[in-house]
Amino acid sequence: QTLLFSFFLSFLPDPTTSMTPSTSTLSLGRDFVPGPYDVICARGKQAFCHPGNRYFRDYVEKRTDMYASATSKAQRSSIVSDIVDTVRSLGNGFVKKESNGHWFVVDEVLAREKVGQLFRSSTALSNKYKSSHLSKKRRRQGSFSKFHESLHKIMVSNPVVKRTTDAMAADVIQSKICDEEMVSLFSSR
Repeated sequence: QTLLFSFFLSFLPDPTTSMTPSTSTLSLGRDFVPGPYDVICARGKQAFCHPGNRYFRDYVEKRTDMYASATSKAQRSSIVSDIVDTVRSLGNGFVKKESNGHWFVVDEVLAREKVGQLFRSSTALSNKYKSSHLSKKRRRQGSFSKFHESLHKIMVSNPVVKRTTDAMAADVIQSKICDEEMVSLFSSR
């Protein structure tokens, strides 16, 4: 029983070691400057506009149709692997800057996630994935439209609310009032 327990413990990370990215991946140091084909894994304009990130987006975009037409998870996984391998063969690959200023090469999991994230957010595939930026934006707009329609139905169906909003609309149309007067008009009713 103790032998079996030791066997399972051997798969857990050592609690005495740090789990920072630099200890589990290749550290590039503080003086590292990402090359023209390195993909910076970060948010912001600097990462977005970096030549390696632009090349990466173009490269993935060219493979979007192939990815979309893949019939199995294994085929999609193979496409992602090919992209990761190609980016890595051109330079250091996928790099990230730690809070202490040191750069490191990210692991396979994060690199593959970066490729998958780009596929999900592409305009060609955004309808397929609920987690894409465009899909979330469409859902928010749809929710707002439903809310707006419901609010309008309530306003029209209630005679007191309808009479008040009509009177306020007439006041606004007939006079050119400033913002302060508009606030007082709404708060007085």
